[in-house]
Amino acid sequence: PGTPAMAHFNRPVTGVAFTPDGERLWSLAEGHSADHPSELKRWDLAGSVQRECRTIRQPARGLSLSPDGSRLLLAIAGGELQ
Repeated sequence: PGTPAMAHFNRPVTGVAFTPDGERLWSLAEGHSADHPSELKRWDLAGSVQRECRTIRQPARGLSLSPDGSRLLLAIAGGELQ
């Protein structure tokens, strides 16, 4: 109650990664078709504000952020990394 929701509607979240400063969060939701692609979102945690949303055409299964927060790695179905 009273806390804004951060969500990917009708998609299971398959990964989250916090930036090293703890001020932002990346979240990944799995897609299953071209009509329902995977979503990658960036949130500002102060106020739970969504800042960015990207669609990923391939089904994305997980994500990882580099220790300095400068690079984001996506695990794509079939073993591909982007």
